[in-house]
Amino acid sequence: LQALTRLSAHRNRLADLPATLWRLTSLRSLSIGENPLGTLPARIGELGNLTHLYIHSLGLTALPASLGELTNLHTLDLGHNA
Repeated sequence: LQALTRLSAHRNRLADLPATLWRLTSLRSLSIGENPLGTLPARIGELGNLTHLYIHSLGLTALPASLGELTNLHTLDLGHNA
């Protein structure tokens, strides 16, 4: 799975993100929208190869500073958060 470049886990009723997610350093696209997460872990900054991040409808009220470490991002979908 370490070579995985795209992961779509939207609408899966995830309350937390699995620890194994942070090992997927080849990810370029991550879609975790429409899950009841409420917060985005600071570890999101560890996924430095991300070019597309879809975190819509998570109930977010704040973003971790580490989001700024994702310097390769071309697409960031934050829609429908608190």
